[in-house]
Amino acid sequence: MDNNTKTAIIIHPDLGIGGAERLVVDIALALEHEDYDVKFYTSHHDKEHCFPETKGRFQVFVHGDFLPITLFGYFYIFFATIRALYLSIIVAWKTNADIYIVDQISIGVPILKLFNKKVLFYCHHPDKCLCKEGGFMKKIYRIPFDWLEEKSMGLSDSIVVNRKKNHKVALEALSLLEDDLKNNVRIIIAGGYDLRVKENKDVYNELEQLSHQLHIEDHVSLLKNFSNEEREYLFKKATAVLYTPPFEHFGIVPLEAMIKGVPVIACNNGGPLETVQNELTGLLCDGSKEGFAACISRLCHDNNLRQKLKLNAKKATKEKFGFETFTKKVSEVVHQVISN
Repeated sequence: MDNNTKTAIIIHPDLGIGGAERLVVDIALALEHEDYDVKFYTSHHDKEHCFPETKGRFQVFVHGDFLPITLFGYFYIFFATIRALYLSIIVAWKTNADIYIVDQISIGVPILKLFNKKVLFYCHHPDKCLCKEGGFMKKIYRIPFDWLEEKSMGLSDSIVVNRKKNHKVALEALSLLEDDLKNNVRIIIAGGYDLRVKENKDVYNELEQLSHQLHIEDHVSLLKNFSNEEREYLFKKATAVLYTPPFEHFGIVPLEAMIKGVPVIACNNGGPLETVQNELTGLLCDGSKEGFAACISRLCHDNNLRQKLKLNAKKATKEKFGFETFTKKVSEVVHQVISN
């Protein structure tokens, strides 16, 4: 490797095929475009359950996969912290890079700083803000972890802030459509599915049960661990992408859809206010099942609107959020951290 080549290490807890993983892979691609040598360090990487770029294009080093992720379904955050600490110690001790990008779990930041590393922390959403309140014991249990998150995150050289997806509102909206339209509509909910993660199984079962309760099971498909080819096919055939989480931080899914020319129906709050232009690249609604149903019905019935949104979505997204723009922004942030 050229001595002048800049190096970047991305630390991510679990390199699966979710939105967070897609984002860090895109960051790696952006840095590679700027002549960085990029490596991933993670606690888990299943080559049958990952994005293709992590199966050869980028080196992936796994440390700590022998550590448990729960104890009989409990203490997720405790074991996530232990795994992250173990991984961070190895990375800090064994590697030397120009920039370390830490994703999701900030507990390793102080360790990297002890070794005088330049650290950029990417926070999809602070865990203390995502966690449900729970009872008294859970509040006590959370206190040290919330404190550690707050303190460790603050030690980063730079922080970039970008779970509940509310998928059920898509099914409820479908059930409200008039019968003649409902019979010609199919909703496909596709995403990563990890048997080790209890929440994945719970969400899948809840959606399956709800589709039966609403008598729409013949019009709903739940697709687990779809491939890149299947993903491209779905975008090619989709009339629209329903982006259902309310008050979502940023969200990469609307951009993935619109860059393919697929209009997005989303809530008129949070990230979509920045990414989806109402009546131009997609439709924004109040987030209720009635609101989503009205937008689905309108888009299905109005071919002129569909075509307008498709053309505008691709053009506007490429201009504002395309790979060149993304690469430029990532490069600026990383350069700022290194130069500071």
